[in-house]
Amino acid sequence: MNLAFDLAAALRSGKFGPRDLLESIIEPSKEISDQYGSMDFKMKNGSLVVGRIMNLKEDTLMVNINMLDPNAIQTLKRGDIDRINPSKISMMPAGLVNMLKEDDILDILDLLSYLQSKGDPKHAFFSTK
Repeated sequence: MNLAFDLAAALRSGKFGPRDLLESIIEPSKEISDQYGSMDFKMKNGSLVVGRIMNLKEDTLMVNINMLDPNAIQTLKRGDIDRINPSKISMMPAGLVNMLKEDDILDILDLLSYLQSKGDPKHAFFSTK
């Protein structure tokens, strides 16, 4: 997935502005895109598995339980599942922004400015006044 392409598409669509994108980074569970949503699998034994369905095969679901690790797959048998509901918690971990350094945050802001200005170096976003 190309992050710059995804951000550019989000900005061009008009659905998201820079504030929305930054808010999604800071508060990932506030509004969860269908594209990145996960499911809550309430198991018959009372346990809860949260993740994204990666593969369906007959009576088996392969569920990614950690977006930061594509190999974190848990196999669930359909017969062991009591209910499946959309999760209210984003798979994008909260607090990621806390791990960023000031330069990382400035880079994100620069990228958003670049995307919103459509790469025009004369745009007001790049004014030094």
